[in-house]
Amino acid sequence: MKQKVVAAHPLIEQYITPLFIAFIAACMLGLLVSAWRFGGMQSLFNAQPSHKPLLPDADALHAAYYSNADPIHDMDRFPGHVPQYAYAKEVRKVAVELDLEESLLYAVARTESSFRPDARSDRGAVGLMQVVAGAGGREAYKRLYKKSRNPTEKELADPYTNLKLGGAYLKILRHRYFGQVEDRMAQTMLVLAAYNWGPSNVRRKLIGKSPLQTREQVLKALQQGAPTETYQYVRKVMRYMDEFARLSGRPA
Repeated sequence: MKQKVVAAHPLIEQYITPLFIAFIAACMLGLLVSAWRFGGMQSLFNAQPSHKPLLPDADALHAAYYSNADPIHDMDRFPGHVPQYAYAKEVRKVAVELDLEESLLYAVARTESSFRPDARSDRGAVGLMQVVAGAGGREAYKRLYKKSRNPTEKELADPYTNLKLGGAYLKILRHRYFGQVEDRMAQTMLVLAAYNWGPSNVRRKLIGKSPLQTREQVLKALQQGAPTETYQYVRKVMRYMDEFARLSGRPA
């Protein structure tokens, strides 16, 4: 039996030419090559998400190691230890040389400057520890180097020297002004208040004739008699100290 041949539609014969078929084939080949280059054949057909880890962002890496770092803000990111932070080597060296708590130096530098050696205030405070050359800077310089002069701009701009001057001034405040306070935490709170507000203000307006011996007494005195800035400053530094000690396993 002879089969009936069905003629193609005239439009199909007009447009479906060998050249058109070759064009479609080239497009398909291009898609296959692109899929191979940017995710493999599986991604084309299965559309499975890639689980390849992302490369670290360059800005994030910079922030983790330089002066705008917030070293231990994220507890989940750095579980169980204190990560590397800006000028950690200098902080540890000064802490050993001056017999100071690393947590104290770390917390003051973080609060004062966010570890920016170029930080300057409109009150003339300079560097990591925001040292004022003609005030605490002069006293610290004399204690360290036995010379009665102000530290130079170059010295204040140097991270190690600035940390050492700030640390020396903290020791001066601790022993000269608040050595009679036996509770270490209470003493540190008074030292920090003096670092921010000035030792004369703390002794005259907070302590007066009633020695403060416990942290509860100091906290109450700060709440009632200190500027809000000083009260918040002490709380912030103490929080950073506690955070540092908790994550590092070293005492605050």
